Amino acid sequence: MKLNQVLVVYKQVTDNGEHLSTLDSVYEELKNRGIPFDSISTKQITSHINADLVITVGGDGTVLYTSHFVEDRPILGVKSFGKKSVGFFCAALKNTFGRILEQIENGERQPKGLHRLRLKIDKKIVAEPALNDILFANFNPAATSKYKITIGKRQAAKESANP
Repeated sequence: MKLNQVLVVYKQVTDNGEHLSTLDSVYEELKNRGIPFDSISTKQITSHINADLVITVGGDGTVLYTSHFVEDRPILGVKSFGKKSVGFFCAALKNTFGRILEQIENGERQPKGLHRLRLKIDKKIVAEPALNDILFANFNPAATSKYKITIGKRQAAKESANP
């Protein structure tokens, strides 16, 4: 895969040396390979992302948040918080990022598509597709929430109340 433009999206953290070291390592690897890239924090994302590859540095939350702004581009998650993060959606660590990036560049590693849910609430489409879950809750945490899920022609009603 030819990488003409990469965007690095990182979780903005100032007090975690492991995270900052991983971010620096990602930058260094991209520079050494001559891959053009820009970098923004998750707080700076304001619109749809268009790059050959989006690299997130953080954990699953960073991947999930960034995915709301990416429609048809691959995302490579780099887990930067060690044992403090699960990193289920992160394929790389600081010490494996260079090798994985090389595999992507020479075609040995291909992106895997993930199914995402398009959600309608009261016939209005929610802009961002969901990657792993959807939360329905009442404004009042002690109140009952009622909803109906329709998939094709199948429906399931649900009522849940906090104990």
